[in-house]
Amino acid sequence: DRFRLRLLSPFGFTVFDYVTHGAHARMELPLEGKQLTDEEIGTQSAFLPLDFRQAFLRGAAAFPGQCTPEAAGAEVVVACRDERNVRLREIRIARATGTVSREISFDSEQPRAVLRFDDYRVVDGLPVPFAIELQSPARQITVQITLRTYEINPVLADALFEVAGAAGHAS
Repeated sequence: DRFRLRLLSPFGFTVFDYVTHGAHARMELPLEGKQLTDEEIGTQSAFLPLDFRQAFLRGAAAFPGQCTPEAAGAEVVVACRDERNVRLREIRIARATGTVSREISFDSEQPRAVLRFDDYRVVDGLPVPFAIELQSPARQITVQITLRTYEINPVLADALFEVAGAAGHAS
């Protein structure tokens, strides 16, 4: 239930820092002098906290409702729908490699967030994407993330996940 994504410029300074711990979240954009917490993130940024949970934390956030896989050529398409059969999420998995190529989250049948994963490499025996594209079609915003390294399950200090600055929220 904890997640942190920090993006650094090629020169080493932080340009984006997102932390979530339980129900609380904080997003910092140091170059803009902005710090957003909890509900502010969804109203003042391109992506909702749910988008980050679905993309990076997985679990029930990534696979909401009833999910069913269906073979579609070289891919398996996992469609997640609610109890009224409304499409919530679609995940496309390459059959040959078992890697996710694209995920789409829907709101009222319209794409809310689109994630594309590419440039998979094996790290500690696991294929992981080194190129991730996060897109908000309604806001016409695309963020491209290129990773240099991965650390699989490193030991991290709890302090890294404190949602400091979230008024009145304890982590």
